[in-house]
Amino acid sequence: LFKREAALPKATSLPYCLALFPFPSPTNEMHNQNRAEYKARLADPAVAGKLAGKASQWTALTRELASRRGAGGTATAAAAASSPPEVPPSEAAASTLKMIEKLLTVNPDPAHLWNHRRGLLLLPSADAPSASVDASETSTSDAGAIASTNFVLDDELKLTAACLQRNPKAYAAWFHRKWAVRHWLLTSTLAAATTSEEQRSALLQTELGLCASFLDRDERNFHCWNYRRYVVALMLEVSLLDNDGENDVRLDGSWNSVGDAVVMGPQLAIDIDDGKSKGQQLAPETVEEVIRSEFEYTSQRIEKNFSNCSAFHYRSKLIDLVLDADLREAGISRNEEGETYQIRLDMARGELEMVQSAVFTEPDDQTAWWYHRFVLAWARPKSLEHWTDQDSAAEAIESFAEVLEEEKESIRELVDAEGGKCKWGLLALHMVLTELVDLEDDADRESLVEEANDFIDQLTVLDPDRATRYRSMRR
Repeated sequence: LFKREAALPKATSLPYCLALFPFPSPTNEMHNQNRAEYKARLADPAVAGKLAGKASQWTALTRELASRRGAGGTATAAAAASSPPEVPPSEAAASTLKMIEKLLTVNPDPAHLWNHRRGLLLLPSADAPSASVDASETSTSDAGAIASTNFVLDDELKLTAACLQRNPKAYAAWFHRKWAVRHWLLTSTLAAATTSEEQRSALLQTELGLCASFLDRDERNFHCWNYRRYVVALMLEVSLLDNDGENDVRLDGSWNSVGDAVVMGPQLAIDIDDGKSKGQQLAPETVEEVIRSEFEYTSQRIEKNFSNCSAFHYRSKLIDLVLDADLREAGISRNEEGETYQIRLDMARGELEMVQSAVFTEPDDQTAWWYHRFVLAWARPKSLEHWTDQDSAAEAIESFAEVLEEEKESIRELVDAEGGKCKWGLLALHMVLTELVDLEDDADRESLVEEANDFIDQLTVLDPDRATRYRSMRR
């Protein structure tokens, strides 16, 4: 691919040339990438020539790397075929690691390069620091060197950071950073003499800082949001690590230690017996501080940009955990159905107020509208047959109906202000009325159904491309 593209005169033929330009500034368009300026740079003959030269270098390096791997993974083909003295394996591995690093800093996307690198990092190395170093004389960076292997955490963090500066959405680079952090946490736990819980905590706090920096540049980079959830999961679980090698935590990015419900699934495939890996649960007090901090972080991000769908999604995963924290703070058990639902509904009202601020600011942005649907579904009381106290159930349904009426009036006001041409507002009105239909008595349902169908008719005129879908939504 790169050999063919190196011969082409136009730089626009190179798919990985984004890596050659600085990280875009926060003022650019659409994920901070101004497409017009980007294409203009590629059309510059000088830039095209540089890209073609880099493509040629890439081709030469990848051929050399393939020959090394084919000759046994570390030594070069020439060294493998030569007579003694042969290249020492540790030196050949170090040389190959540098070559892979050079390739990745140009283009961090190829997963096979990262796979090759991880294999080399786990090879024995005579140069790695000994585990007997005095902990008082060892910094966090020094502790990143795992005894007897080529792995040095600081090197991997610097490499992945450089690669992500080039391409902040490189899947393989983000994955390698997860692997590196996890590998260090597990191996440094065994080498307790050279690392401490404070150092592990400091590393994870630094990773959160990296996430904040990247999200300042592009607040909707879902790769970075995903990594942030991974780091938070490690923060929650790292206190469960022990120093005898019998750890029963996965450190795979899942939030299994938070509670019984699966809030977020794993991000790494870890070969651990599931029956063993779910035994420990964190104390609620340990979880609460982190969860509330993350929930507040999503608030800050949403206030900066109401179109931040990743922040809304993260918030939807945290909200049940925040509810649990509120119930504990109020001394209310989940078995107290009426009190539990009122706290849940109060939280929903607060979320709906935030949504109103967003949709009244930008009524055509679908992001907040989708979260609006989620909040109403989350606040919906469970079916009557699932309540043990029917009086509490009736009160909950009545309270939810009041919220729906408030939403109906608020959204109707917005649609009227937009001259009836707010598609997302009309969809929300239809949804609210449909919810009310399921709650009201038969005497009131007919008028609600008629009103809901009237909004469908308006949608088919406003958005004829989706008319068939809208008509299927008629009651």
